[in-house]
Amino acid sequence: MSTSDVSVESLETLVQVISSGVQELRIACAEGTTRQLEQLDFLKAMFLNGARISDAFRNVVLPVNRLPREILTHIFSLLRDELSIPAHFPARWPFKMYKAEPLEPLLAVCRRWRELALATPSLWNNIAINDRRSNNHFIRSIGVPLSINIVPRYTRQTDAWCRNVDSQIQQLHIDVFEGEEEPDSLSDFLQTFSATRLLHCKIDAPYALFFRSLSVAPTVSLFGGNGSNLRSLYLASVSFLPANAFPSLTRFTLCFPTYIPPGHGGKPWDICDLKFLAGSPLLEELYLCRIQVHFRAPPPSNARRSPSVKLPRLRYFAFDAYRELDIVQAIRTIDSAIIPPPSCHRYYTSLRPNIIAEYLSTLSPNEPFRRLRIDFSGRNLLQLSGKQGSISMSMPVKSGVDWRRLHTAFRTSRVFEDIEELWICLSPIDYGLIRFFQPLFTWFPRVRGLSITLNPLYSPHQLLSLEYVLGTLHVGIICPLLDTLCVNLSGNVTSVDPLECVLRGRALGRPLRRLVIGYDPRLEMNVLGDVLALEELVDEFVVGEVMVPVELASDWLLDIPNAFDEASPVKEGWARWSPNPL
Repeated sequence: MSTSDVSVESLETLVQVISSGVQELRIACAEGTTRQLEQLDFLKAMFLNGARISDAFRNVVLPVNRLPREILTHIFSLLRDELSIPAHFPARWPFKMYKAEPLEPLLAVCRRWRELALATPSLWNNIAINDRRSNNHFIRSIGVPLSINIVPRYTRQTDAWCRNVDSQIQQLHIDVFEGEEEPDSLSDFLQTFSATRLLHCKIDAPYALFFRSLSVAPTVSLFGGNGSNLRSLYLASVSFLPANAFPSLTRFTLCFPTYIPPGHGGKPWDICDLKFLAGSPLLEELYLCRIQVHFRAPPPSNARRSPSVKLPRLRYFAFDAYRELDIVQAIRTIDSAIIPPPSCHRYYTSLRPNIIAEYLSTLSPNEPFRRLRIDFSGRNLLQLSGKQGSISMSMPVKSGVDWRRLHTAFRTSRVFEDIEELWICLSPIDYGLIRFFQPLFTWFPRVRGLSITLNPLYSPHQLLSLEYVLGTLHVGIICPLLDTLCVNLSGNVTSVDPLECVLRGRALGRPLRRLVIGYDPRLEMNVLGDVLALEELVDEFVVGEVMVPVELASDWLLDIPNAFDEASPVKEGWARWSPNPL
């Protein structure tokens, strides 16, 4: 009787066989020792067979094994360790790898789990080629799309594996910083790789030597001139640009490109070579990080002008101007080479306050900005938003001189004249640096919606008081058009009298219509009672429990239910930029 026959009937049959065997043992007692031993061995084998059938039957009826295959394999997939693929800020690279090693113990739990796991190739299709165990995962994922991460070295075995599964590779992440075992093997693979299934590709090769064969020309045809299905491409620390078009590309990142001076074994690419992006009309995200525009822009005397590439679907465009000799000129060069639609959200990094005014003077006044966010809780972010697109800038503001320059930019630049919505989050140090200027809220006289963040992440003795921040708002001549006020209360707040003073003071001539309050769950109950009593002083009152986020503290407002409505001048549509994962 086979143990594969798992049923109540098989156990009944086995009981009958054992019962007959016991009767045979009674008869064998009269026939001698040899016959008894034979019959006892037979009964032992039957009992062991019964135990195996019982165990198998028990596994069948267990609730976990009665789950559909799809649910059980999904549970298996959750056991894999997540491995993020690093990217340089502000580029978005949302793809992740999953290490399959934690699945190995499943193969020893029971036969059903082993068969199910091995029969599901998608559990094993994320392969990190950095150890010899990965070969098993190749075997288990035959025929399914693969996600491959090559780190830290490109070896002969790696090259053989990649060529063997050429048509299966859907994601390819190359983070090689220790060179290659065979000279030019990786560059040869990248030029001959068919990329028939490739959707997302990252090539990051700092200090590697294997691209020397690609450095003789500024542009290189990748993937044998193919890549028609490619959706995302990330190039870092390489000396070339693609020469072929990628018609399905929606995301392109270029970071830290290696610059090879003329006469040193090759020709560097210049801004004109970004023309390959014209072959990607579906592009939605473009990130250029530290590309050294001052080395790559053609000289003004050169008749070869940089062609403008129009990208009608571009939604996010970031340019990291770190270490540019002339940041404003670099931005102008990039803006003349890449033409996004008016609805595009742009991001510029490393803009010092003394450069802000110069840069803002280059903007067209035809599309005035209505919204401004100054959030110095994390990256010192300044965001301007109009009816369609937006401009975000990160700038280091470290001294009173920096604030004076920024204050001058606010007062003299026309782009701030029509600001109607202001979100502000400053540190105690920043408030101290601007105390010598005119009151902060008078800088923007047309503000109708105001969101103030009191960041609770500072130590208790650094926390700003409500009275300090709101002190000038009780007078109606300050922000005379103010309609909506949003403010958060940390758990250390002991009184809301300053806020009540603002509401009652403005009620005499410039009353507030709407008040939105987010309070820390650690706020004392008696203080919360005073907060709720403020509802009588405004027409619309919204309150909610909230924790202030670490990265952008002013985002607390996004977590308040009903904080935004059509009539309110405070809106939620800020461009989102990922934090720096490095």
